[in-house]
Amino acid sequence: VKVMNMNQLADAVRPPVVPGQDISVRVRDVGREREQGISFLDDGTMIVIEDARHLIGQQVHATVTRVFQTQTGRIVFAQLRTSST
Repeated sequence: VKVMNMNQLADAVRPPVVPGQDISVRVRDVGREREQGISFLDDGTMIVIEDARHLIGQQVHATVTRVFQTQTGRIVFAQLRTSST
């Protein structure tokens, strides 16, 4: 009987997110650090957006700066996009 690891399966079907990628998300909560806002991708991946605390409840455009893999999943870090980009 072949057994599948559910974490590996979940990782395999997650959409890729890479540094430099532009994303549009709704800021849902405050982050741990000063001025961070928190959002989530459809698959549950947490996104930490710098300088977005004052934008809770709003849709924002951000650029992925780093993707951090943990034992329980991944955390995406992003920076708000300026209107000139």
